[in-house]
Amino acid sequence: MIITDELIILGEQIKKLRTDKGYTIRTLSEMTHIDKMQIVKIETGRADAKFSTLCRIATALNVTLHELICLLYTSPSPRDMRRS
Repeated sequence: MIITDELIILGEQIKKLRTDKGYTIRTLSEMTHIDKMQIVKIETGRADAKFSTLCRIATALNVTLHELICLLYTSPSPRDMRRS
C-alpha cells in the first residue's frame, strides 16, 4: 500500500478529533467496533479505510462524514509543511 498525503491528513484529523474529545484508541475502538490496531493504522495513514469504517468513526466522533473528508482539502499537505 502506498501512503499518500491524503491518508496522512485524514488520519491526523481523526486523531485530533478523537483526542479533543478525550477518547483513547480503545474507547474509539469500542464505540465503532473497529480493531484498535486498525484505528492506529488509519490515524497514521498506513491504512486506506473503507467508506463504512469512516462512517462509523465519524458517527462516534459526532461529526459528519463530509466534515471529516472536507478537511483533506483545506489542510496543507505534509509535503508542503516540510518545505516551510
